[in-house]
Amino acid sequence: MVIGEKIGAGQYCVVKNAMGDYIGGGPEDQNIPYAVKIFIKPNLKSKLIPTQEGKIINMLEASYEEIKMAGEFDHPNIGKTFTCFDTEKDPEGKYYLMIELGDLGTIASAEEKEGVPASFTMNEKVIECVSKHVDNESYAPYCKSLKEKVAQFIFADVAQGIKYLHHPGVRVANRDIKPENIVFTSEKGSSAIGKRDRA
Repeated sequence: MVIGEKIGAGQYCVVKNAMGDYIGGGPEDQNIPYAVKIFIKPNLKSKLIPTQEGKIINMLEASYEEIKMAGEFDHPNIGKTFTCFDTEKDPEGKYYLMIELGDLGTIASAEEKEGVPASFTMNEKVIECVSKHVDNESYAPYCKSLKEKVAQFIFADVAQGIKYLHHPGVRVANRDIKPENIVFTSEKGSSAIGKRDRA
């Protein structure tokens, strides 16, 4: 796997572009683009959180549980988790989580526009891509403008992902839905990605 430039960051990790082979795949599964979340284990071990059962666990244990759950998800509006691994020789104790790369980035714009914070403005690449799907009179005829149709399309995608997570067989709550965590791919649409808890 080749790790590239930083594309985002969370409270406990950095997210970077990566290229690698899909484990167990064929020739067509080589040099696949991924996003890789890089966690530093000692930082996670020092943060304690309560569970729904009333136990206290550290964030490292919680993140392993999240990875296990995320690997079981199978829905077009939920980002895929492929694999995770750590590096025993790394003095910082990093572990790596390979996830689906949203080639268009997040719904939120990358930069501030005319004094409006980035998280309140939409990514122009996303608007352009979604417009191809909604730029007709039959899609959401109650929406007055193209931007309203785009917003409705994205909201519907996210709602379908949440509906899947809330299904009795899955029962997971996403606690971090925000523009920076809604990733968009030109191939399939938007994916709600964020913190998840077994309900």
